[in-house]
Amino acid sequence: MSRGAKPKQTSYAEGEEIMAKWPGSALWYEAVVLSTNYEGDLFQLRFPDGQENEVPYSHLSKKARFRSRSQSPSRRRKTSPGRRRRSRSKSPSRKKAPSSPQRSPGRPKRVSSQQSAVVKDLDEKPATEKGTVTVTTKTKMSKTPPRTAVGQQLEARVTRSALKQLEKQGVDTQGIRKGLGEGLDERKPSKAHGYAFGGPIGVFFLMLSLPLVVFVTYLYCNKKKCYRVSEILKNPKIKLPSAKEFFDPEAAAMIYGWIAFQAFLSLLPLGKVVEGLPLQDRTKLKYRLNGFSALLISLATFAACLYFKLPIAKLIHGKFLGLITHALLLSFILSVLLFIKSYVEKTGISVLGNTGNPIYDFFMGRQLNPRIGSFDIKSFCELRPGLIGLVIIDLAMLLVMYEKTNVATNGALLLICSFHFLYIVDALWFEGAMLSTPDITYEGFGFMLAFGDLVWVPFIFSIQSRFLAEYPHKISLWLAVFVFVLNTVGFIIYRVANLQKDLFRQNPSHPAVQHLESMATLVPGSRLLISGWWGYVRHPNYLGDILMGIAWSLTCGFTHAIPYLYPVYLTILLMYRSCRFEAHCREKYGLTWEEYCKRVRYRIFPNIF
Repeated sequence: MSRGAKPKQTSYAEGEEIMAKWPGSALWYEAVVLSTNYEGDLFQLRFPDGQENEVPYSHLSKKARFRSRSQSPSRRRKTSPGRRRRSRSKSPSRKKAPSSPQRSPGRPKRVSSQQSAVVKDLDEKPATEKGTVTVTTKTKMSKTPPRTAVGQQLEARVTRSALKQLEKQGVDTQGIRKGLGEGLDERKPSKAHGYAFGGPIGVFFLMLSLPLVVFVTYLYCNKKKCYRVSEILKNPKIKLPSAKEFFDPEAAAMIYGWIAFQAFLSLLPLGKVVEGLPLQDRTKLKYRLNGFSALLISLATFAACLYFKLPIAKLIHGKFLGLITHALLLSFILSVLLFIKSYVEKTGISVLGNTGNPIYDFFMGRQLNPRIGSFDIKSFCELRPGLIGLVIIDLAMLLVMYEKTNVATNGALLLICSFHFLYIVDALWFEGAMLSTPDITYEGFGFMLAFGDLVWVPFIFSIQSRFLAEYPHKISLWLAVFVFVLNTVGFIIYRVANLQKDLFRQNPSHPAVQHLESMATLVPGSRLLISGWWGYVRHPNYLGDILMGIAWSLTCGFTHAIPYLYPVYLTILLMYRSCRFEAHCREKYGLTWEEYCKRVRYRIFPNIF
């Protein structure tokens, strides 16, 4: 049946028990029809282990077709009326002997009708790799096209959960387990996937060094002076500000008031409520997507402060060091409270943050999606306080520059502020796409993400706008054009690649992505894109992000190095992050990932990395 053809609506009714191929394999399981999408030729099914997947019409069959071979009329022995007829499959001699000398080498084993729901036929001859067997269909044994080694393993994998379902029904699966051996695919996650960032010692160093980097960038480049690298290397000593500047009470009120204001906006009944991806326990969390509305309300509030002559811009500019300090304290306090909360609730524990080492788990985060009622702390911190705060900081720097020079047309500062604004509007407009990112689905929420969202994003991303407000310069026309083109190219790659990935995960039959080529994996319902932007490199969104970061720093000219900290850090971070997640994918997808890497050779930079 061709893709998109409309099947008979009477073929499978909602609630009917049928047989269906597990997505990405040739294995058949019992399933219940939940809903149908005749236009897309897809049926929503629930499998015995509770997973729900969309399966095409061509991969479905009536349960009546899955009968034991011994029950097939064409295979029944002719017996006299008075003689008892015995099925060949129940012969004691056949149970004792796994194979028969008279059987041809290519003839498959016979399995019971219930076992055939898991594996159709198990070839007597094992595959090249230990613990795997080749699985073929009954009707196409002689016409099965040659498969790659990975393709054979895809068909030979049988999950332990499927065998447990058979055992609950009273089926003896020892023969299948013995035949498959190590080919059984264990899907239960281990307690931890190993250490990242150099383990406990590495993350302890990061927890000390990253806050220090934020403070250093301000102390060596502020409203008094911006040091060149040569000056820093020649005389690294600098006079530290007073303790009052670090722990300014007005700055504390601004930080905590801002967080409370954004939390209030996130709870407003604006925007739609959507479900995230399934968690480890197969449940789905709900999220309210009103980030763009929160941005508009925040901008209106900032304008109202200006209208009523409140010195909001001067406060942000003058108390920047205090804002950094109290944002850092907030991220640390939040991380401590969430770490304690994870031991109290003992639910939703992240695999990455469950090593047993308190320093490492505190940094990585023990809970995957910590919540207070319906308020999701991680998704809130990912987009709201830091990104919207960056817009407010940019506007404050624009006003400071205008008051200082009385010139509102500093091209470089206008460029960087417009680039930031486009980036943030895009993130909040496509807020739903964030729910499928590794930050939400894979990383726990600990000090790493809390510090990154509340401190690093607003105070490191704003280095360029803060530098240009203090030291404005006239950008040349050719550099302005080059920066604009580079940022546009990076933004297009970043946005289109993310849209392709998000649409494909939600609905592979969507007109915008149905033409894209993909690879099946061992994980049910999961496929890997190997065309479109994802056919050039494995992480095209990272490439777009890096190009935009370079464009942002180029607006500052070439006199100082500190504004270039952001693209340097971003490149190192994304290169390491790609290695981390690819190690996870290699463990998750097995040999399928190796074949995928042969199809898409480079991680981020074509022909380089």
